[in-house]
Amino acid sequence: MRELERLNETIDLLKGRMARLDHLEAFSTINVELRERKKPGLLGYIGLGAYHAVKWLFVRN
Repeated sequence: MRELERLNETIDLLKGRMARLDHLEAFSTINVELRERKKPGLLGYIGLGAYHAVKWLFVRN
């Protein structure tokens, strides 16, 4: 008898959690922002290469 009561309490608790998640899902919002990356020019690529080289020298794991 106690085991049945415990199982009923567990089921009620899980139903309550599911209802809460359904409620939160109904009022959730997702914002997505997309931006086009700008391509660097010739000097930009040289600068990026130098940056990555220095980073590789000093920040190696």
